[in-house]
Amino acid sequence: MNEELVAEFVAGCQKQALEFVESGRSAKRVTISKISRDLIYQSIGEKCPTCDLTLSEPSDRKSTKSYDPIDSSITVEHLLPLDLGGNNSFNNLVPMCYSCNAKARGATQQEFVEALIKENRGKDLSEENKDILNRFVEWSIRTVKSPDNKIDSEFQQYFEVVGKAPGATKKSIRLVRIILVERKIAELEVRIQALENTLWKRTMRTIGSFFQRVKSPISAVEKAFIEKQAPQPKKSYSHNLDFTPEEFSRGLLSHKKRPDAMTFQFLYSELIKEEPKYYLKNHKIKPSSYLEEYCSHLLDIEKRIHKDAVNSSYWILGKKNPVKSEKSFHVEKVTPELDGVDKFKRIIMEILSNSNNKILISALGRRFSKKVQSMGFDNKKEFFKQGGIRPNISISKAINEYMSEEVTLKDGHASLNRRN
Repeated sequence: MNEELVAEFVAGCQKQALEFVESGRSAKRVTISKISRDLIYQSIGEKCPTCDLTLSEPSDRKSTKSYDPIDSSITVEHLLPLDLGGNNSFNNLVPMCYSCNAKARGATQQEFVEALIKENRGKDLSEENKDILNRFVEWSIRTVKSPDNKIDSEFQQYFEVVGKAPGATKKSIRLVRIILVERKIAELEVRIQALENTLWKRTMRTIGSFFQRVKSPISAVEKAFIEKQAPQPKKSYSHNLDFTPEEFSRGLLSHKKRPDAMTFQFLYSELIKEEPKYYLKNHKIKPSSYLEEYCSHLLDIEKRIHKDAVNSSYWILGKKNPVKSEKSFHVEKVTPELDGVDKFKRIIMEILSNSNNKILISALGRRFSKKVQSMGFDNKKEFFKQGGIRPNISISKAINEYMSEEVTLKDGHASLNRRN
């Protein structure tokens, strides 16, 4: 079907669903005709329209006791569900694997529209409920008729996650909700950041800052300028955590149910249900930031962008041969006679050795700034200036210039060469 026909079919089904719910009628459970079922079963051997499984022979359905389908067993699905006024006409039927039909789509319908139907049957729907109903009907149709166009991300994310959950249990449904909430929060954070950095916002902040300086006395202007130029306190994880990155990583891996990579969201949700002490938000720490900054030397971490090109997930595996740190450097023990370059090298060596000899370059920069501030410097720039290093040089350029033999920069990570 082309887009025009799909849009027309969606609009007709939305109207039919709305009239059905507001009419107060109940769904009719009529057996699908043998002709329609046989035509649907001609799709055996083809791909399921909503996943990558190959449709296989249906299992015996002569009785409920003998019906024992597998995930790929072919089933007959209604594009417009019977509970929303759908019928058994052939243009409303599609072949679909048992996993997508009975598990994922059934759970998605139950989550988003079952209560809506039950509570509003025979009543005029509010605009909010109409919107939910219309979105669900369009999602139900487009996932089959136009899977690459205008798919509702909220319904689709729920469908994909619940389809991979180990059984449609209450526990797995709760987990799905947790994951979706985390995704929504991440999406909102991205949108807020984008709004705060629009051209209009930046212009207004600049104008406001100018007028504030005009109204202030000279001494206050100079003070405001100095405070603005001074480094802002960076987010630090110097909380009283009663666990180490190693324990956190082991806890995540203990919940892996298969040998290949799994999402951090799933493993973290399982971990905090079993051990609440790992709930990082109680310490105002973003879990993904802690994972990336403190566990990258212990875990293989891959950030995968979703199909919507906005959201992302972390997938993790335990490192097969994690590098072990054999010694640790302490910059506080550096003698005053050392010049700025030597001090710089000692700090870098200390950070790397305390991170099992490998760390993200961005995390290395943050730890370096924190370290020089603890030594009495205002920021990295002041440390470099007093040490005879170009003030505006980046950490990675400074490493390449002064430590190319000791440290390797590759794939966004800094690692200590084995001979060092």
